[in-house]
Amino acid sequence: MDRLEQRQQTLDALGSVTKGKVIADEKVHIWLNSWGKDNELEAPEFKTSIDMLKD
Repeated sequence: MDRLEQRQQTLDALGSVTKGKVIADEKVHIWLNSWGKDNELEAPEFKTSIDMLKD
């Protein structure tokens, strides 16, 4: 991935956060730690920041 692609992905991610679409960091870590294992998990789904406050 080149710098332009990295920059665009960063901008896209910031746009998602601005819209309130976020994923809890612990869910991302659990998902990433499952990579390459027999029981690899599906990517966690976005939640709105308001929904995350309810959890």
